[in-house]
Amino acid sequence: MGDQKRHKILMVFDFFYPNFGGVENHIYYLSQCLLKLSHKVVVLTHAYGNRSGLRYMMGGLKVYYILWKPFLM
Repeated sequence: MGDQKRHKILMVFDFFYPNFGGVENHIYYLSQCLLKLSHKVVVLTHAYGNRSGLRYMMGGLKVYYILWKPFLM
């Protein structure tokens, strides 16, 4: 990457893998491009079924699936 600064990027989204769609694909491919540019990228999303905790995807992408319950009034 030469003299350019490497960044640490946290991407927080409601929609991500294992769901499939336009937003999910965009986030995934954007993350992969940023990783190829030597940035550190982490995705934070809510847990899906039994998918929770830290998972690693292709290219070294870290994905945190957190348990989250909406606050209802």
